[in-house]
Parts: sequence; C-alpha cells; structure tokens
Amino acid sequence: VVSHSQDFLNGVCTNIIHMQNRKLKIYTGNYDQYVQTRSELEENQMKMYKWEQDQIASMKEYIARFGHGSAKLARQAQSKEKTLAKMERGGLTEKVVRDKVLVFRFVDVGKLPPPVLQFVEVTFGYTPDNLIYRNLDFGVDLDSRVAFEGP
Repeated sequence: VVSHSQDFLNGVCTNIIHMQNRKLKIYTGNYDQYVQTRSELEENQMKMYKWEQDQIASMKEYIARFGHGSAKLARQAQSKEKTLAKMERGGLTEKVVRDKVLVFRFVDVGKLPPPVLQFVEVTFGYTPDNLIYRNLDFGVDLDSRVAFEGP
C-alpha cells in the first residue's frame, strides 16, 4: 500500500517494510508504531555509534601517546590496539543515515488547452476475439472524470 494518509495507514497496516541503503527492515504494528519504533532504534544506534567512536578515538590517542613509552605503557598500548582491532573485526555500529528529502519543483505552465489527453480510435481487449472497446474516440481535460468499466 502506498499512501500519504497516516490515518489510513494506521487503519489498514499490520506490518511496515522500510527500505534504506538497499536493505529491507520489517516493523510490526501500524504506522504510528513504526514511526515510534524506528525513532527509538535510530536514537539507540546514534548513541552506540557515538560511544564506539569515542572509544576508538580514546584508544588511538592512548596508542599514539604511549605506544613507544616504557615497557608497561607499551604493553597497555598493544592491548588497546588488539581491542581496537577486535572491535573493528566484530563490526562497528553504522552511522545513522537520515532519509533523503526529495523536492519537486514544477514550472507553472498556466492553463492547458483542452483536451489535455486525446484518444483516437482506441481498441482494447484481452484477446482479439474478446474486445471490450472498439474505435473509441474521446478527449480528457482538467475537469474530466473518467471511468472505464469492463466485464
């Protein structure tokens, strides 16, 4: 379902699938629950990312300062290097990526002369023997309301 109505989505959805960075993530619940859950998960991810980055910066600073010092400090620096390598091998938390905001700008072309859309000798059917419309001619302007009804 694609909709811009949050009320509609809340009424009909029991699961939301969100695609970001070419990955799909499933959220259970209606739209409001999805928004709340996603917000909480992203907030936790941001906190974890910041904590990891602070730890990495602290370890790198320690290694740079004491890596070539006394034997005791050098051993501690090596230990921090191993811890850092283990963190990186285990996979670090990704930085939260905000959804891109798309802005569409359409040039105002003024009033379009009717017909905006014109059909000339349109024939439609599921098979050549079962035609629903034959040689249909009509035009559509901005005030038209059109419904095609078939078997």
